[in-house]
Amino acid sequence: GESKATVTARSYIEELISSVGKLDEFAATVRKDPDISTVGAAKKIKERALLYRRHVATVIDGQHAIFVATERKREIGQLFDRLFAVPSSQHEILLMASVRDHVARLPASERTSFLSAYAGDRMLAAAIATAPPYLVGLDAQRRDMFLDMAKRRIHPDEVAELEEIDQAVAEVYRSVQEAEKMLAEVADLRVARDGETWLARHEEDTTKRREGDVRDPVGDLVAEAERMLDVATDKAPPPKQEETPAGDPPPAAVPAVPAEGDGPAAA
Repeated sequence: GESKATVTARSYIEELISSVGKLDEFAATVRKDPDISTVGAAKKIKERALLYRRHVATVIDGQHAIFVATERKREIGQLFDRLFAVPSSQHEILLMASVRDHVARLPASERTSFLSAYAGDRMLAAAIATAPPYLVGLDAQRRDMFLDMAKRRIHPDEVAELEEIDQAVAEVYRSVQEAEKMLAEVADLRVARDGETWLARHEEDTTKRREGDVRDPVGDLVAEAERMLDVATDKAPPPKQEETPAGDPPPAAVPAVPAEGDGPAAA
């Protein structure tokens, strides 16, 4: 099954798509404005649709990036969990106990130097991680500092990646929040912030949906935006099209044909 975060993200995207109707309302209002020309209206509608689509794309891409980053952080977290796990071998368990005894018997000044020098040793890291701090003569803060040092020594690439992920996610969050704010102004968007509401609505929709009837939220959105742009483009020429039927030559030419045929009879 899908995680709650995935379901919530999809439901949120569906909320965004449903608000595309606000663009139709905007387009209708612009077309009725007597002070805006047809071409001007088409340009305004096109500009609004493109702006809306850009903001929604930012939100969708941001949600996806955050989901991928969260999954990667979980994988790295599992790597650290294995690093600090209790061993299954009885020999290793006894060896860890002797390592703890050795660290605990060291004078405080030597203990700090020893831990700093051997922080890259997996056995030492696991021995300290799997026992209460007082067994090795440390307090909780110093123990956490050592474990952080051990992670950086043993898995430097993963630690650096985690820091990059956190920084990237923070930037994505900012861009998503800005896009959501702009969407609220551009499309008069009103989206519920309650994840439980999104989840319940998604589950209700899923039960009504036939098996295999899978929606493509991004495709739906792009299709709707393209339709809006097509409508805007088509609305530019209507004045000329409406004038052409009135002065169309074919209807006037039709009576001229029988008139020529009746000429000899009239003579």
